[in-house]
Amino acid sequence: MPFYGMAPAMDTKSMPPSFSSARVESSTKESPSLVDIETATARALEEWNHLRGLNSLFEQRLGSGFQALSAAEFQPFDTPFGSGILYSNFDIAVIWMNYYMGLIALIRGHPSMPPAATAAIGAAARDTAPFAILIGRIGAGVMNAMTSSSTSALLGAALGGCVLPFFVAGVQLQDAHQRRWIVQHLRQIEQQSGWASVGLCAVGCETAWTQAAKMGQGPPYSCVCADEKSGDVRLNGKGREPNEPLSEVNDRGLVPFSKKARLQFASALLETEEELEKMSLVDLA
Repeated sequence: MPFYGMAPAMDTKSMPPSFSSARVESSTKESPSLVDIETATARALEEWNHLRGLNSLFEQRLGSGFQALSAAEFQPFDTPFGSGILYSNFDIAVIWMNYYMGLIALIRGHPSMPPAATAAIGAAARDTAPFAILIGRIGAGVMNAMTSSSTSALLGAALGGCVLPFFVAGVQLQDAHQRRWIVQHLRQIEQQSGWASVGLCAVGCETAWTQAAKMGQGPPYSCVCADEKSGDVRLNGKGREPNEPLSEVNDRGLVPFSKKARLQFASALLETEEELEKMSLVDLA
């Protein structure tokens, strides 16, 4: 009977392998955690390829009515992104802009990309650049309509549909002319529509560019939209310093920014699958 006092209980325990004279064969089995990671990675790649295939299928199913107008059907015009692209109506242009925005988000969310969405923006920039340029070329066609006529309800809706694609594509831009164009036209949409959130997107792009420059990942940039006197970090363009410690950890283990300095990066719009599952399509119908 064991004695639970000063003396330890005498139970039967095996001798540590390092003190045993018997040869212990090492196990050739992989650790469960390694197997789980490999399985999860394979599953993630399979899901990503499935989503990419759906995107391609969607594009293939768009008929001739969704194709861009030929050069003979409108007066060609230049933009910082190349020659402008026009469609038969604003709705089609916005569909294509959001389609390319979805491709950018998908590429940035590839399993091989850094887990931090903000880091993935730079890592995926080479692959997402063609789609960012297309968003600029298509968006220029919509913006030209705004400058040449009064804003109708249809055009106003189209302008609203341009904002997020401009934002998602804009944060990765390196060219000074393209950056200036994005900011100017986001501000123009804000003034024309009265939507203050559009101005936040303009400041968010500028904040992304200035922070990228501080970290040596982009050319220098001076903010023109930010209100430096504002105490709202969404408006003053002051992001977290590159070496500033991150003090906030949420229940998903993501620590994108400190609590006092949240940047308005496009990656903040990319929610996790768990959060998307909380949405009810029935409620939105």
